[in-house]
Amino acid sequence: MQTPQLKELYRTLNGCIYQDNCRNLLILEWNGSQSLLKLPCFFSLKKQADALDVVPLLTDSSRAKDVEILTPCGCDRCFVLTIPEILEFKDLISGSRVMMELNSILHERLRRSVPVC
Repeated sequence: MQTPQLKELYRTLNGCIYQDNCRNLLILEWNGSQSLLKLPCFFSLKKQADALDVVPLLTDSSRAKDVEILTPCGCDRCFVLTIPEILEFKDLISGSRVMMELNSILHERLRRSVPVC
C-alpha cells in the first residue's frame, strides 16, 4: 500500500499505521480494512486503547464478554477486539505514537544543526 507520500510509522502482524503528510492524516490498516484518522482522532483512539485493561478480562470468569469495542471520534468505523487483538492493537497505537515523537525530535535536531547563512 505504501506510496511516495505515505510513510510507514509502525507495523504489527495484523495492522499498520501510515502517515500521509500531504493530507495531514494517519491511515490505519487493521485486519484488511483501512481507516483515515485525523490527529485528534488518533489521540482519542490512543487514549481509549491505553484505558483498556486485559487483566480483568483474563481473570474474571464471571464476565460474559471476551471482546472490547473502541469507537474513536471522527472515525468511520468501530473496532471490536478480542483479548489477543487488544494487546496487538495497543502495541500498534503506542508504537506509532513513539515513532511520531521520534520523527519530530529528529526533524527538530536536524533543523538546529543546519547552519543559517
